[in-house]
Amino acid sequence: MFGKLMTIAKNLPDPGKAQDFVKKFNQVLGDDEKLRSQLELLISPTCSCKQADICVREIAWKLANPKQLTNPFLEKVKFLLERIVPVHIDSEAMNALGTADDEEEGVGPDTAIRSGLALLKVLSFTYPTSFHSAETYESLIQCVRMEDDKVAEAAIRSTLIPILHQKAKTKRGTPHQAKQTVHCIHAIFTNKEVQLAQIFEPLSRSLNADVPEQLITPLVSLDHISMLAADQFASPVKSVVANFIVKDQLMNDRSLEVSPEVLAIKLLVRWLLGMKNNQSKSANSTLQLSAMLVSEGDLTEQKRIGKSDLSRLQLAAGSAIMKLAQEPCYHEIITPEQFQLCALVINDECYQVRQIFAQKLHKALVKLLLPLEHISHIWRREEHTHDCNPMATEKLLSLLPEYVVPYMIHLLAHDPDFIRSQDADQLHDVKECLWFMLEVLMTKNGNNSHAFMKKMAENIKLPRDAQSPDKSQTNEKLYTVCDVALCATNSKSALCSADSPKDPVLPMKFFTQPEKDFYVFTLTLKIHPF
Repeated sequence: MFGKLMTIAKNLPDPGKAQDFVKKFNQVLGDDEKLRSQLELLISPTCSCKQADICVREIAWKLANPKQLTNPFLEKVKFLLERIVPVHIDSEAMNALGTADDEEEGVGPDTAIRSGLALLKVLSFTYPTSFHSAETYESLIQCVRMEDDKVAEAAIRSTLIPILHQKAKTKRGTPHQAKQTVHCIHAIFTNKEVQLAQIFEPLSRSLNADVPEQLITPLVSLDHISMLAADQFASPVKSVVANFIVKDQLMNDRSLEVSPEVLAIKLLVRWLLGMKNNQSKSANSTLQLSAMLVSEGDLTEQKRIGKSDLSRLQLAAGSAIMKLAQEPCYHEIITPEQFQLCALVINDECYQVRQIFAQKLHKALVKLLLPLEHISHIWRREEHTHDCNPMATEKLLSLLPEYVVPYMIHLLAHDPDFIRSQDADQLHDVKECLWFMLEVLMTKNGNNSHAFMKKMAENIKLPRDAQSPDKSQTNEKLYTVCDVALCATNSKSALCSADSPKDPVLPMKFFTQPEKDFYVFTLTLKIHPF
């Protein structure tokens, strides 16, 4: 409250003295309910000029002191009220202007309408609340329906622009309204660059990390603007990202509320999706930051964020990696470690986080927006299985779904819960996860080649793990998972004994080139039969 009072005082003559008068006025309003109701009516959008005059008179009479010839306190309050009350322009004036008839003045109807709309456009920026009446909107909608394109466009600007700007720039608008506002401006206005700039520039200057509750709507507006007009705002968005998003939001412990941090992550992702290139290497930094959030959650290391909020941050970071993976120019730079951390989100302690992440993964996979290897994320949670989109069958066949096997094997080999390759319980869990995916490939789709999958698992035992090629324990776990996969395929299908029609090609991001003289680890499996 004190900060708001200081802001009001700065807009009055002699702010030093005005500060004391504003504090006193606030105390009077707290003690006098009738006076407070008069002020609430005065600042209401529905207050007419006549009502405003009555309210000002009553407030002045209430604050007057007959014993004082001069009353500086009353003079300051009057000056403040003159700044906020409607003197000439209110809803009635807007209605009269919208329905005015200029035929008696010898002016043609088209000229009169254009002139009136031009005046309304000017007034809409200064008196936006005066347009909030059914009569005003009805007259403007009639102008929108006219055949004259200039009249229709002017009516749209007069009707929509004040409301859209208000919803996008102030806390009165919800995050959803801010999103729709930006997309509306981008879709219907010919001068969308000017309109978006009028929203972006004041918002980017007014971001304040110390008031997190007022950051939600502005951040939503900024992230959708940065996605839709990435070229126009490339330089200013980069400055906002570096100086505010990363330094002030993600790296500083300013608030226990994580919603601004979640929106900050979304802004980073939408900005990159709007640019569609990694020339500035910003995507590498974003992926590294997201991976750190998934693994650690709280980058500030203050341990002040609760488990549920940490899960929300990790969900946002994992979703960011998944979203960037849908863009080819960013998928290429995602490392195996980042890929594995993204997969761990579906195993979060919070059920809602697992469900939301699985739904996002399902949606992207069904639409074929994600690369094939992300299907391997599904093994972490059986309850989040998905059905294949029948409309995409032809494209799925071209992707060879069997090629999910090497990604699945590599991901299981790096599962944090798989520590000892000789542990029977851990091997049993590996078997269950493998069969959860292999069952779909081997029994629910006759187009999959069992011999091809067996050959693929055998070939994985020839190279090393590209993530840690010199670590014997890492390679041992990889070959152990291969043995479990071979055991599963051999026990469930007699077709595995046939020769593979093609020699599989392994993804080199995850596996090194095969070495002829490299020792192949073989494990005698001690797990329950399938």
